[in-house]
Amino acid sequence: MFAREFRNCLKDPRRLIFIFGASIVYLFLFGMLYQPNIVQKIPTVIFDEDQSKLSREIVQNFSDSDTFEIVDYARDESEMLESIQMKRSLAAIHIPKYFARDRSSILYMVNGSNIIVTNVTSSATLEIVESFEEEILNQTELIHLRSRILYNPTQGYMKFFVIGLSLIAFQQGLIFAIGAASFDEGSKIFSNNIFFK
Repeated sequence: MFAREFRNCLKDPRRLIFIFGASIVYLFLFGMLYQPNIVQKIPTVIFDEDQSKLSREIVQNFSDSDTFEIVDYARDESEMLESIQMKRSLAAIHIPKYFARDRSSILYMVNGSNIIVTNVTSSATLEIVESFEEEILNQTELIHLRSRILYNPTQGYMKFFVIGLSLIAFQQGLIFAIGAASFDEGSKIFSNNIFFK
């Protein structure tokens, strides 16, 4: 069957155009979508429990970053978590009470179902905290950064990427097989109608 279909593909150049043309179209389509090679303005919610001058400065650093776009300020941790669950935001920053006094840890939360967003926000958060320590506090490794990745804690991409690609390939294979079979049947019907006339 495979050999017969392969011979049919060689006889009918339209099939080859469909197979390789679709790949080229996908290449250009996704290439244009990801051309900027950067993810920006990720919706972020802030829970500033400390409300000190120092906590407002670090919130301003997040606000000034191209990576984050602050869309809401939560009143408590459950409201911050709800914002991510309801997909109003993809990331969240919690600055705990007594942050200015104790330099306690900052909690960074992200919806991990999109690994690109997770990677971009993780590195941007780390960079913001490190630059804050160096420029504002004139020290390094003073603030502990805790992270909580929701919906994909291992940051694996098997479920989200590889399986999706395999299903797309399966779908295209089905469409190709149905199209080839329909084309063969249509050709037979068309040639029979001409013969009878």
